[in-house]
Amino acid sequence: MSKQKQDRSRGRQRAGHADSAGQNSEQIQTDPNATLVQPPVAARRRIESIPLLFGADAPPEIVSGKVVYDSWAHGPAMALRDATDGHIRRLRLKAGNASLEILAERTRDNWSFVARVYRGRKIAHDFVLKIGGRKFLAGPGGYYQWSSSRVPRQFALLSYDAELCFDEVRWS
Repeated sequence: MSKQKQDRSRGRQRAGHADSAGQNSEQIQTDPNATLVQPPVAARRRIESIPLLFGADAPPEIVSGKVVYDSWAHGPAMALRDATDGHIRRLRLKAGNASLEILAERTRDNWSFVARVYRGRKIAHDFVLKIGGRKFLAGPGGYYQWSSSRVPRQFALLSYDAELCFDEVRWS
């Protein structure tokens, strides 16, 4: 046997061990000083808020919020409310230091919604969005997405610190 083959054979024997069937299986060689890759902070915050989807304990504080911007409040949008396809409404709701921005687009059969929560200027990933009896967890980038044949009237944001309840939104 050549010297190279002998060296390879010895290396395999050192890296492996005999299992119960008498065959060699490889052992995973790990560096004891290596650190595991950590998920991004945003992903951890979304994961931590999953229990809120299933009725975790009520938050200690309820904070009322209000509509601070509505694209339908401007005159030209009034005539567009009856348009069927492609009409867009933008809302910004604020409670405490959190704000909920919503983009609603009307299609022929339903409404499509995209929302995002901010704390100051930073995207907040640790809220669950509650609309009626439905609850939504933020996806990548902090976006909440859903569609419905009816428009939502009330919005709430759930966290372990507080429940942010917003004024009823009028759609007519």
